[in-house]
Amino acid sequence: MIERKKIAAIVTTYYPFSHADVILTKFLKGFPTDSGLLSPEVDIVALFLDQIHERDVGLDLADEYGISRFDSIRAALCMGGDELAVDGVLIIGEHGDYALNEKGQHLYPRKYFFEQVCGVFGSCGRSVPVFSDKHLSWSWEQSKWMYDRANELEVPFMAGSSLPLTYRKPWLEHDIETPMSEAVSIAYSNIDSYGFHGLELLQCMVERRIGGETGISAVQCLEGNDVWKALEQERWFGELFDAALDRI
Repeated sequence: MIERKKIAAIVTTYYPFSHADVILTKFLKGFPTDSGLLSPEVDIVALFLDQIHERDVGLDLADEYGISRFDSIRAALCMGGDELAVDGVLIIGEHGDYALNEKGQHLYPRKYFFEQVCGVFGSCGRSVPVFSDKHLSWSWEQSKWMYDRANELEVPFMAGSSLPLTYRKPWLEHDIETPMSEAVSIAYSNIDSYGFHGLELLQCMVERRIGGETGISAVQCLEGNDVWKALEQERWFGELFDAALDRI
């Protein structure tokens, strides 16, 4: 019998419909599919909660599923001992009472969480896979540090959200090497959270173009009336915008 992998969850806060609930609860109760619940094949064995929300569900779920709770990230990864004691780490640094900077970005501690995790890896002399929910950080410098540190310690490191893999309605998936010259994605709410989702939805479609993942050569941000002025000047694509909007 193959031994089930042990996962430590490092979480900002855990309440109904938070990212911790949307992700971590599936590792406890199962993954919904068209054919019913798919049972998890790994075990969440350790939980670090940075903040206890007034509507917290993490503490009760930890008790229900026999998950050990720890007051530090190091202790969670080492299961209260001195050596790395898990086979993987799940970082969910979304939601919680954290400050906003002048750009309206939530200063979620994803880099701090990952830095603590890597501290354990470095001191113990080995690394295990890490998944970090959404983008790496609100800061390019912090994101680059995380990337470089993962390479330095040979950490199998992945980040992102489930949106590129979710269902499409109506269904649309371009064939690999599809010719593309323009693309439009529409998202709602603030740039910090849902702007990211709009970009990754666009990316998962556009990367199927001829040449595949060829990267981005330039970025321009327009806000307010400048968006509609650019549309009048045909600097972006009104017909595609109307077609995308028609699907909402």
